[in-house]
Formats: sequence, C-alpha cells, structure tokens
Amino acid sequence: MNCHTDWNCRLFPCMRERIIDASASIEGMRVLYDRFGFKRFCMMPEYDARRETVSMFLLRRFRSEEMLKPLLPKEWKVRYASRVLLTPNLHRTESLHKLCLSKNKYLPISLPIAEYDDWMDFELNRLLYQSHFKLLMTSCELYPIFTPPEALKRIFHMENAIYQFNYKALTEPDICRIISSLVRRNKTVLLGTSLDCAEKAWQYDFTYYLEASDNHMYFTHLQTVLDSTHEFWKM
Repeated sequence: MNCHTDWNCRLFPCMRERIIDASASIEGMRVLYDRFGFKRFCMMPEYDARRETVSMFLLRRFRSEEMLKPLLPKEWKVRYASRVLLTPNLHRTESLHKLCLSKNKYLPISLPIAEYDDWMDFELNRLLYQSHFKLLMTSCELYPIFTPPEALKRIFHMENAIYQFNYKALTEPDICRIISSLVRRNKTVLLGTSLDCAEKAWQYDFTYYLEASDNHMYFTHLQTVLDSTHEFWKM
C-alpha cells in the first residue's frame, strides 16, 4: 500500500470544526487509509486571534489530542498543527510562534473567505519582514476566487513561502497551471484534503483527482509535488 500524506486534515474533534466526537475523526481517517493508503495526517484546526489567545487555543487543542490519541492505529502518523486565520494586526499576537510547525518553523496561514483587501498585504508583509516568519499558505486553490491577479502574483512570489493545495484541485486547469508555475520556480508545494467530516471522506475520489491531473500538467510536475508532499514530512 502506498503511503500518502494529508497536509491539511480537518478531521479533528471539538475545535470548532464540524466533528464533535473523536470516533468520527477516526472514521474519516479510516476511509482515507482503507481506500487510498493515507497514513500521515497533519491536523489543521483554525486559530482566530480575535476569539482567543494562543495559550487558550493550545489548551483546547491539547484536550482534543488526548481524545484522539488512544484511538489511533499504530501505523498512522499524526501531527498536531494549526492554520492561522489572517486577521488585522495578527503579527502583534503574543506567542504566535508557538503555532509554527514544530520541526521546520513554518507558520500555516489561512486567508479569509472574503474579498482581498489592502490590510491583507500589509499583514503578510509584517509577518514576513517584521516578525520574520516563514509562511505555509494553506488551501491555495481558493485564492483565485477572491484575490485579484496582482495580489495573487504577490502571494505566489513571497520569499521563503510554501503552498498547500487540495488534491481535488488537480482537476482544475487554472490551478494546475499555478502549481506548475510554482514547481518551475522551485517552490515547495504540498497537497492535502481539507476534509472536515467523515461523510465528505466517503465522497473524496483521490485516485480520480490524480488521474485528471494528466490532462492539465506535466507528469514530472505532479511527481515533484507528490515527492514534496512526502518528503516535507521528514523536515
């Protein structure tokens, strides 16, 4: 069985996601494991600095981890991370560095589902050049929906940033072109599911998404992305 990685797994209980029971988390992960060979899951509950402190969020996340850990099969590898919602003055948030990925110190960022505004550029710049974070931009397949071309270009040319897309987006020609452009510029691209409930896991057609990419991007580019998705786990 192949070992696939989900870099944006939202099958995490009791963190304002759709799942309120750890057994439902396991059910969704089990579907991905049994059908497609997913063995590594990076949990990405969302942190909103307007709602709570980093310390309170981490306490809640720890409690959810303790609910999930006893139910995990030994062959699965799970990381407990966070995606940080981009909000005004986020760079001033105390202890924000504690939400970076533990090994490589990237801060996962989630853009708001809203029309792109000037404050977003300002905040990203402050995170990069004042707070000196390296950024992991999550759910990048959504960006073209809300972001004008010039802002989109700035996002995909940020210094030291890496980018995560949904496997499902491999069926979309425009997204595949963006991914290929990133690969040509030697940017790290990761893939994930963004699944937030077991019901959606049953509908997720991972094999089809990979096969559909053949129509929209070079196989070598896809292989590079799959390799990055695999190898970044070790970094």
